Order: sequence, then structure tokens, then C-alpha cells
Amino acid sequence: MVNVTNHNEAWANLLTTPILLQTLCGTLNLCRQGYQKFMSKVDPSPQPLHTASESPVEKDKKTSEGFNRVAQEIVFDLICVTLGLLANLVEQCSNGKQLIRTVFIHDFRLVLTRKCCIKCQCGNSVSAFEELVGLYLYPPCKAPAEADFVRTSVCLLLNICINIESEDEVNTLRQAVESNHNRQGSTHQVAKSMKSLMIDMSNAQEIQPEDE
Repeated sequence: MVNVTNHNEAWANLLTTPILLQTLCGTLNLCRQGYQKFMSKVDPSPQPLHTASESPVEKDKKTSEGFNRVAQEIVFDLICVTLGLLANLVEQCSNGKQLIRTVFIHDFRLVLTRKCCIKCQCGNSVSAFEELVGLYLYPPCKAPAEADFVRTSVCLLLNICINIESEDEVNTLRQAVESNHNRQGSTHQVAKSMKSLMIDMSNAQEIQPEDE
């Protein structure tokens, strides 16, 4: 879908629906939260290479670490593809910008349950726009180069969504940053993150390729 929506307004208009945008941003949310949960359980101490004398338990632990590395690579690839598709849809579709700012991500543990069908139970739902800001602030990547790539991609997407010279839209961005920092840090950290995000968005705007 990334290829067919690249500079293709017809396909973008056909695919851009609230459900698809909700699913894509929900995928980003699952990747980010899953990574944070995984990293909270990882032993930060470096592990030695396999030795002939190590026990089966130690071998199993290192095998598990290998699977974890593969899982992190899959998460990074999934994020890149998702951000690429979102950028195409928002850029090519006439109402894509408005949709991504109004769509909310629901708790996937409750979706399609009996309670959910009767009445919405999502007390912690977040906007898709807020999730993008959260992805910028806390990219689910261990490698610095991967984290920088995700941040740049998010900035390019946010640049498409808002006009950073508009006071109202800057306030929307600031609220999203503050919401992500509610449990993370002080007002000073919010201001610092806001300044950093605005600078990165300006830089991303300068490096956007021209339409062919």
C-alpha cells in the first residue's frame, strides 16, 4: 500500500478512512508500549558469548536474547512502513490531515468485547496526533540511528499535518507534548521537548524532497 499511494491521489483517497488511520496509529501505539514494557524487563548487563561449559539454562537465555533482537528489528521495520503509509495518505488525501487530528486510538484489549459493543469503555484513549508526538518523544528503538530515523519520519509527517507558523496549531502540538509528559517530567522538560520538536520539524521541512 505504501507503493500504490506514493504520489497517487486516487488510491490515497480510496484508502484514507478513519478505521485505517486508527489501525495504523494503533499499530504505532502497540509497538511503542510493547517496546517500553519489554525494555523494563531486560537485563542491562552484557552477556558473554557461548562457552562449552555453560548450562542449558544459560544457552536458553542467550537464544531468547537473539529472538528479542529479531523482534526489535521487526518492530522497527513495521514502524517505518506504517509511518511511510501514513505520510502518503495524509499528503495525498484532501481530508487526511483533518482525519489524523480527530481519530482516537482505543484500548485494543477491549475492542469487540461484549462490554465494548454495548458502550465504549476506553477511558485511556488517545488521539492519533498525540500518539505521533509520543512516538517522537519515546521512539521504540535501542540503536540511536534507528531512533533518529523514526524521529525524522515523525517530524516529516507532523509537518504535513500542521502549519508550524499557526498559533492555534502550535498550541495543539504543545498540548500533545504536555499530555505525553504528564507522567514523565516537569514543566521545564515539557518546554525543552517542545522546543526540540519544533526545531526538528523546521529542519524536516527544509529537507523534504520536491514532488517529481
